[in-house]
Amino acid sequence: MKRTINDWEPETKSLLRTLQAAGAELDGGNNGEDEFRFKTEAKFIEGLTACDEAHLFVNIDGKRRWIFLVYGNEPGVLMSDYSCDPVLDMVCDKHYEEWSGRKQPTKEVEL
Repeated sequence: MKRTINDWEPETKSLLRTLQAAGAELDGGNNGEDEFRFKTEAKFIEGLTACDEAHLFVNIDGKRRWIFLVYGNEPGVLMSDYSCDPVLDMVCDKHYEEWSGRKQPTKEVEL
């Protein structure tokens, strides 16, 4: 039997790529159950999306910054809160513009 669930991977992948394009270096994450470092994009996204909320850590100009992700918000509002930083302000605005108003991606999973 299959079930359709929300797929957070496309929006998370988009956010990570926007961060990298803005000069942020992906550092690590914490999903409330596990802390992990960035090694591969796929494993990093898997760690971030494993729970309903996650902290994403990035380095910008040698400073460690955090982003609080909430999986369950509508598309475009994945970045629920973040460190005060002009790069993150720009990334948040760009991400919102790209994803706001879109339907939430879904995927089929086996039960």
